[in-house]
Amino acid sequence: FSVLSLSLLALLPFDCYGITRNMVTEHDEKQRDRRNMPGGYFPVADVNDPRIVTEANFVLSELLLSDEPPRSYTFLNALPGHSTNSVTVQVAKALEQVVAGLNVRMILMVNDASTQKCIGAFAVSIYDHFGVLTVTKWNKETSCAHALESMDY
Repeated sequence: FSVLSLSLLALLPFDCYGITRNMVTEHDEKQRDRRNMPGGYFPVADVNDPRIVTEANFVLSELLLSDEPPRSYTFLNALPGHSTNSVTVQVAKALEQVVAGLNVRMILMVNDASTQKCIGAFAVSIYDHFGVLTVTKWNKETSCAHALESMDY
């Protein structure tokens, strides 16, 4: 071996590290790009946007005014007569996906209208076809504390 060969061998581990580091960086970038692909769900910037509030009120009406509750949420037992006047709805979190319309996933908090205290929370998925709203999935009930934790302030 010549001195030059040994010098090159000494540099080899550093070069391998550089290649490995670049591969990891490329992998991380690909993962990040997949999460930000068009067609994915994205957080709604303003959960108080009039469209989001309208969608949340629609869900509350569907929940309270249906003859057969779509899901047995425990907080429904605490509501006298399932009246929309006795409760309000607050959007804790919303995600949307652009399709031929919008798929919207929400975590909603149901509040007592007189005290504004949360009495229950649940997740729901809806489809907004250019203003025509449909609940596509009644998801699990969650605690008020969990809904508050998920809020983006």
